Amino acid sequence: MAGSAEREAIKQRALLALEDSRRALTGEMSRVSVLWHPKQFLQASVQKHRIAYIIGAALAGFVALRVLLMPRTRSTGGRLTGIMGALLWPLLRGPALQFAGRYLSSYLPQFFPPSQPPEATE
Repeated sequence: MAGSAEREAIKQRALLALEDSRRALTGEMSRVSVLWHPKQFLQASVQKHRIAYIIGAALAGFVALRVLLMPRTRSTGGRLTGIMGALLWPLLRGPALQFAGRYLSSYLPQFFPPSQPPEATE
């Protein structure tokens, strides 16, 4: 009988330790879920690596323009892409530029606050 009572005590201690671990993990998960929320995570990443995001956006824009405005010669394998880009670009250029202008004018001040002019000291 002593063996079964000892095993039962070990099981109870293990269950209590498991419950304590679960409580600690729940608290840690709630803290981490706030820090790793996609919006918070992206904002922190953009604030930390502003220049990398600007360079990446410029490269992505260059690649997009290169694909959309691909020359339509027989030597290129993507003639259909060039034709579709050439046909769609005049239709999409105006709305795309308006959207980009509105987006940049509303979101860039959040990441790059306007510099305050130095006040004149008298």
